[in-house]
Amino acid sequence: MRALVGQAHMPMLQRIYVHYADGTASRAAGGAPPLVLDITPGRFPSLQDISLTGAAAALTPSLACPLRCLEMGNPKGPQVGLPLAPFLDCLASFSRLETLKVRRCFAVPTAPLGGPGARPTLLPRLKDIRIQDHPSNVNQIISRLAVPSSAKVNLSGELQGASLQQYCSAFMAMLPRDLGACLPALRSIAKIEVLCDRTECAILGTTHDQPDNHRQITLELFTDLLRDFNHEDDDAGQAARGALFHTMIQTIAYIFPGIPAASRLKVFGPVNYIPLETWGSVLVRFRSLRRLMVDDATLRRFPYELLNALLSPLPPANQTVICPRLEELEIFGDCGEDEDGEEGDPLRALFECLERRKTHGGGGLLSKLNVELFSDTILEEERLERYRVRFAPLALECKVANQVQNGLRIRD
Repeated sequence: MRALVGQAHMPMLQRIYVHYADGTASRAAGGAPPLVLDITPGRFPSLQDISLTGAAAALTPSLACPLRCLEMGNPKGPQVGLPLAPFLDCLASFSRLETLKVRRCFAVPTAPLGGPGARPTLLPRLKDIRIQDHPSNVNQIISRLAVPSSAKVNLSGELQGASLQQYCSAFMAMLPRDLGACLPALRSIAKIEVLCDRTECAILGTTHDQPDNHRQITLELFTDLLRDFNHEDDDAGQAARGALFHTMIQTIAYIFPGIPAASRLKVFGPVNYIPLETWGSVLVRFRSLRRLMVDDATLRRFPYELLNALLSPLPPANQTVICPRLEELEIFGDCGEDEDGEEGDPLRALFECLERRKTHGGGGLLSKLNVELFSDTILEEERLERYRVRFAPLALECKVANQVQNGLRIRD
């Protein structure tokens, strides 16, 4: 393959597609090193699209200039290990680029490249960008680009064998130095999702003019804290993910400067790691929040501290409670054990929260209330029905349900 690309002269060729896999590589060695191709623009003067899987190209500004699509990297197996600096030097030449996807292409940084760097380069035609690499490399690349607000953005940090502090700072480490110039879409986010469990770790954002299933901004973290369901979890891993989840909740106010205009928030993770103070300090910024969903990742905890936070006064006048425009509330969690292991009653706590919000100017009736409680044994229907009646004056549409699941709990 190297010989073919290195010697060919194809003046009319517009697209190169390569999917490279070495079946003879030793699994113990982690697979063969990814292929690095020497694509000389003089031999491919019409080239517009480069798509390389399990391979990459050593770019030059002259090769980058006519490209509309660049996809390269090694999704699995060894990193490609290209030096980052030459790639950064090519970014200003991507004036025609519409798609940029680089995955695990660059060597792990040993030291910062230094300085704030050049002014971000506007890529006016860019529609889709995905960068998956070490958080520091992601930062270096995205800090050099001014991405149009309409582009779909996925920034994925890879971090293995790091300290808990490094994991918790990874999301911030990926972000560009100048958020407003590099990622202006962060100012117009309507829906925010924070997801952290044993299989995924992500912060998602959707802008006002996009459908619900279109996540325009995706920030992900791939670490050895994640487990698939075939691997046993442990207390240390759960605690580390809890600390990471707490940090993610704390940082969304910085990641999304447009939070005051956001209307929807979804939180999925180990809710018992989020204290009252954090819920309050974050939710007070959501002045336009209309829909709130909180989903415990294990379905063995209930977010009592969230309910306490929803009773916090809204500064500066303190005449109403935070999130005064809240219309829809959905909560999924355990049927009745608080963080101290004592029997609690989440339905009673929720009723008292909503009643006090209504009394203290919390926006009146909810249009929708959905509560799903999980338990090892079936809950009494009489208890559920009693609370449906009590919730009726507080929500136009009310659902109170129970799911029985022993062992690992998964929401349908």
